[in-house]
Amino acid sequence: MALPTTANYIVQASVAAPALVALGIPVLSAHLFVFYFGVFADITPPVALAAYTAAGIAKSDPMKTAFIASKNVMVAYLIPFLFIYIYFPALLGQGPTLVVGLTMASAMLGVVAMSAAWSGYFRLPCNVFVRLLLVASAAMLIYPEYLTSGLGFCLLLGIYLTQRFSNRAKNVAV
Repeated sequence: MALPTTANYIVQASVAAPALVALGIPVLSAHLFVFYFGVFADITPPVALAAYTAAGIAKSDPMKTAFIASKNVMVAYLIPFLFIYIYFPALLGQGPTLVVGLTMASAMLGVVAMSAAWSGYFRLPCNVFVRLLLVASAAMLIYPEYLTSGLGFCLLLGIYLTQRFSNRAKNVAV
């Protein structure tokens, strides 16, 4: 809805969050979920106030700008579902500092991997196979377990190093 962030949260917290809590979702997760999606109203069509503003500055079509903005942040639409379905307190900053730090770093790398898969570009343009590997890496990194996060990190690092050295080989050959 087209409201400032604070007003948006107040409305969502009084309407949507109690319904999520009644479904058994922890209170903090429910409130972060509704806040996050309330903020996304600014870039999601048909409201897309931020996209309309950007279109005015760029002198472009507002709806086309809104759809491009939505496409570019498609990965960010997944993050609130991490609060709900993969409830792990460290994702919300609760717990020992080391666990929170490792969980946040892993989730951020997962979002980077998913963004690269979605856009088709990591360090270099990615073919379908590399994009599927990036999706697998993202899924492993986002899931908050040490084994899966470690495997996802190794896969992402392997993709990064492969692209880095293949790019270096192309530059040396030229």
